[in-house]
Amino acid sequence: MPLSEHEQRLLDQIEQALYAEDPKWANTVRISDPRSHYKRRLVKASIGFVLGVVLLMVGVVNYIPLGVGGFVVMLAACLWGLSSWKRMNGFGEASTAGPSGQPGRAGRRGGGSRPSFMERMEERWRRRHDEH
Repeated sequence: MPLSEHEQRLLDQIEQALYAEDPKWANTVRISDPRSHYKRRLVKASIGFVLGVVLLMVGVVNYIPLGVGGFVVMLAACLWGLSSWKRMNGFGEASTAGPSGQPGRAGRRGGGSRPSFMERMEERWRRRHDEH
């Protein structure tokens, strides 16, 4: 959804005030690519995964709760890395919002795509309720 003229003017004024207060920080923020943030997170998740594998191996040999902790660390690192990878490549972005305000719901029904599980269940409930 594009900004209105008033909102755009306010945004420009805020940006100018930010440049006036701290030009070095504003320039750093402006030039940084959001993908570099997700790449750093992906590297950290990889390191976490390797640490989890080490903890898992040490735990299996010496102390079982340490192995369970290593597995949890591996799982958390995988989930964190996967979410970073999705956002870095644009898979996690929601470009449309439905009538309920939930992101990504409006474009789902159009274009012949399959309805979600909840939409199918709601439809079955309506049909069952209408029959009785």
